[in-house]
Amino acid sequence: MTQKYGIPAVLSFFLPGLGQIVKGEVGKGILIFIGFWISVAMFAILIGFVTTPILYVWQIMDAYNKEVK
Repeated sequence: MTQKYGIPAVLSFFLPGLGQIVKGEVGKGILIFIGFWISVAMFAILIGFVTTPILYVWQIMDAYNKEVK
C-alpha cells in the first residue's frame, strides 16, 4: 500500500527524497536525495544558498501533492 499525502511529506521533511521513495517513486527519490546533497555542497560557491531551499521546499510539496498511479 502506498501512502498518498501527509506521511510522505513528513518523511521528506526529515530526509529529502524519502517521501517519494515511500510513494513508490524510487528513482525520483534517489535523484532528489543526491541532488539535495550536491546543492548543500554548493554552499561553498554560494549558489547553494539559492538552490538548496528551493529544492527542499519543492520536494516536500511534491511528496505531498503528487498521486502515484
